[in-house]
Amino acid sequence: MAKRIIFLVLALVGTFLVVYLSTNGSKGYSEVGGTVGNWINDTFFDSSLTSKEVSSITHFGWKGVGHVALYAFTGISYSVFFSTFPGMKMKRTALVGIGIVLAIAGEVTQLFTPTRTAAFADVIINFVSFAGLPAIAGLYLRTR
Repeated sequence: MAKRIIFLVLALVGTFLVVYLSTNGSKGYSEVGGTVGNWINDTFFDSSLTSKEVSSITHFGWKGVGHVALYAFTGISYSVFFSTFPGMKMKRTALVGIGIVLAIAGEVTQLFTPTRTAAFADVIINFVSFAGLPAIAGLYLRTR
């Protein structure tokens, strides 16, 4: 019972972070690369990158963190939470449903945030991260 509650809390924290970060205006990102981008440029490229290249590197990093890692964490948390119900049928259906709703909601909320833009490609990335990565992890653990 305690494990079930812990994984439910983790799943809800992931859900909250998805919605919160989707509505966050991310003012620091609007600068060209920000502090992280400038550090990468100075440290690894001897300050030779253009502002567009620095922005591109930073954008790729935020996509990886904001989409893949956060949605995978949330998907794995929901997956483990549902696995604590041994007799429950339709676990996969519930996961797919939550994944679709969360992936779409994360992008729809960006329509109402001034400095954010929604993209259909992000919905696909979000859903694959939410449902696909936990499925791969589950298959891997089953074969061990």
